[in-house]
Amino acid sequence: MVPANPPQERRALSRFSVTGFAVDIRIQGRLARLRAEAVDFNRHGMAVLTETPLKERKNVYLTLRVGDDLRLDNLHGVVHNCCTHEGRFRCGIRFRTHTALQTDKALVEAVLTRMEGVAMSQEAQTLTGDHPLVTTGRG
Repeated sequence: MVPANPPQERRALSRFSVTGFAVDIRIQGRLARLRAEAVDFNRHGMAVLTETPLKERKNVYLTLRVGDDLRLDNLHGVVHNCCTHEGRFRCGIRFRTHTALQTDKALVEAVLTRMEGVAMSQEAQTLTGDHPLVTTGRG
């Protein structure tokens, strides 16, 4: 049975609300991939919305895409929780970059840090109503 409400916040580092973070999930031992949408993110984990529930404590491999510029393949994670949310499933995934299952650890950490910067910037713009400065040439 999947609980209806997400668990209480217990993490030391807050996650940032995000849009445009596309996620493909492959459960360890399976070839099929699930599409998901990240709803919050930091360099240690994220919550995703999926059409299919994920089992807790399952190892997963993720492909993360942020726009056309940032992509990370084969990120190792573990499903921490999963609950129903507005007709879909909201699943929390913790990244496991320090395990032997994670390849290219330094590169993965660097890309996750860049992605966290994008997430932080998105949330700041949403909260303040600010938009990136658009410059035009002098006329």
